[in-house]
Amino acid sequence: MAKPIIPLETRLKAIEPVLGGIQQKQAAERLGAGVGAVHGWVRAYRKGGMAALRPQNGNAAQGNKPADSRRRPSAADDDDAEALRRRVEELELENALMREVAEVRRKRPRRRP
Repeated sequence: MAKPIIPLETRLKAIEPVLGGIQQKQAAERLGAGVGAVHGWVRAYRKGGMAALRPQNGNAAQGNKPADSRRRPSAADDDDAEALRRRVEELELENALMREVAEVRRKRPRRRP
């Protein structure tokens, strides 16, 4: 089962008291959230600010929609995913080749006449 998506506003309501001096456990109890979640949000905020608090889940924008209304994956999605995997593999190979070329050029610089 997937973790529930906690809205940004709820995360802010949890960390604001902690930043004001209240213990994380008390803030979590007030909000009805887990202490571990509040701890993670506070740590993320201190490390990366507001951007770090935004939900990382790709469906975060759909968090207020019922699960039944979300689009189900289809066979076309599987084909698209496979094509994307192949493209990523191609690009990784190309990237590795370019790194090798750069490494060789770095070790043997071109001589100028």
